Amino acid sequence: MADHQFDSGRSGVNAWECDENDHLNVRFYLARLAEAQGFVVHGLGIEDGRTLRPSRHHVRFRRELRAGDMASMRSRLVELREDSAVVHHALSCAGEVAASFLSVDRHVDETTGDPVAWSGAQRERLERLVGVLPEGEGPRSITLDDRSPEIDLARAEALDLVEIFRGRVAPGHCDASGRMAIEWVMGRFSDGVGNLWDSLGHDHARMLARGRGSVVLETCVRYGALPPADTLLVGRSALVGIMGRTLRFAHLLFDARTGARIADAAAVAAVLDHETRRTVAFTDEEQADLHRHVKQLS
Repeated sequence: MADHQFDSGRSGVNAWECDENDHLNVRFYLARLAEAQGFVVHGLGIEDGRTLRPSRHHVRFRRELRAGDMASMRSRLVELREDSAVVHHALSCAGEVAASFLSVDRHVDETTGDPVAWSGAQRERLERLVGVLPEGEGPRSITLDDRSPEIDLARAEALDLVEIFRGRVAPGHCDASGRMAIEWVMGRFSDGVGNLWDSLGHDHARMLARGRGSVVLETCVRYGALPPADTLLVGRSALVGIMGRTLRFAHLLFDARTGARIADAAAVAAVLDHETRRTVAFTDEEQADLHRHVKQLS
């Protein structure tokens, strides 16, 4: 099978894109993915008046990117569904994959945003471009089609999920469609996750003072109707599982006025030692304490 992979991004890592862990923050991985989207639309030959809009992203963070690193993106179509396409992206630095993405992109009317099924001719043409997902770059702990419980803000409050973020959609946080850009969804989860760690008894400031920080190893983000500027946002999160030295988090972002879900994410997280650049195991005492905080969302 021919590999129709194509270039979709190339840039360097800026110091201002790095966080307290001294590496590229997760928001900016998604920003690079958003920039690649236009090249995907172009590379797949999507016709005028139609476009691709993401409904779900799966991301595996494979290695750190740090200030000054040069990174490039390559993309390929790996699956064609009724009215969507699954696209694989690999963000690489110095010949090594730093992050691998799977994006489920809906084929939509550019004006209305309504989904449009592929025509027979489109499907025939695009199926010739479908490639194979490289070994080792697919989902590991979270599958692409994992479904999160359908929870609105009222239900999240009833479940006593931790409020990690409260703010608004700034005009500068919207993309060309006038809606909240995908990288800012991830950014809001990232901005607020320290509040979740605090609630689990792992004071974020104390972690940093000890030379440790929290990192995401894998995540799957599901998007609802992304809101326009000035929408009020509330983010709530929970610890939903423990797997050795990793924790599984559920993050949800809501419209504060209507209570509707804007997006949710499943994430596998860990503690990073800033000196060794390796994840740190929890002590037996820490494990026992963390188990007290695990919530069932179903």
